[in-house]
Amino acid sequence: MSDPIAQALAAPVAQPPMNLDAQGCVGEDIPCRRCGYNLRGLSPEGRCPECGIAVGRSLLGDYLRFAEPHWVRTLASGSTILLVAIALTLALGSITAALMGIGGVRVSWMWLRWQQSVIVVTAFVGYWKLTTPDPGTVEDPTRLTARRLVRIAQTISVILFCAPLVPFIGEARIDWIVLPLATGVIGIVNMIAIFIYARQLALRIRDEKMAKECTILMACTLVMHALNLAQVIAMRASAMGGGIPGVKCVTIVMSLLLILWLCHLLWRFRKAFRQAANYAAANWAAEPPGA
Repeated sequence: MSDPIAQALAAPVAQPPMNLDAQGCVGEDIPCRRCGYNLRGLSPEGRCPECGIAVGRSLLGDYLRFAEPHWVRTLASGSTILLVAIALTLALGSITAALMGIGGVRVSWMWLRWQQSVIVVTAFVGYWKLTTPDPGTVEDPTRLTARRLVRIAQTISVILFCAPLVPFIGEARIDWIVLPLATGVIGIVNMIAIFIYARQLALRIRDEKMAKECTILMACTLVMHALNLAQVIAMRASAMGGGIPGVKCVTIVMSLLLILWLCHLLWRFRKAFRQAANYAAANWAAEPPGA
């Protein structure tokens, strides 16, 4: 069976229409795919004065197969690290559950904190690499993009994770309700942003199926996060700490299914990024048409 990702990446791409001025030079703002330099006013057969890459290389479109190869490989490594973070979450969580449930061991706060720290740091690195700015795209510094929102949400998540270590916060018991609520809200914001960003990348791979899958998975994840957040609020507010009846079982099953789905999607993105990086390296090694 043929690989749909490879087919999408290898499919011929028509060069997008381009405005030329009276002298036959680029008549619109087009960033260099390598360094982001504005190519307006340069000949399509010329070279970028900033980095020396052929101007024609940047006129082939916004697809990942024509992007800067090192950047695309960074996306692939970010996907790999996020898969490692998920694997660590499952492995360490299973070990803790086994120690508590089967072995009857009372797990210390320090063990749980160390376990969570490893997962938080690993996920942060993965998200950061996956949201590395495209050197060939000039972003409006005043615009809050999905890529930037992921980084902001991840930074806030790390701050919230470290907050209970601050003495006055722990003594005031602010972490009892406020921190879990804030962490849950930031988690939802992060998920919305990362799936919107992932959908944008899927379209740059030219895979409509993956783009639609990102939207569906985002909706399902939002439902799961909302249920978890409601459960946490109910447990914190209730004197019994029992939460909402039945919701815990639903969220556990739903979480496992969504994790498996997410891992499958991440693996496909990783594969697509690696293939796109190979195509990009081949494209950048050869001169573009007309150069």
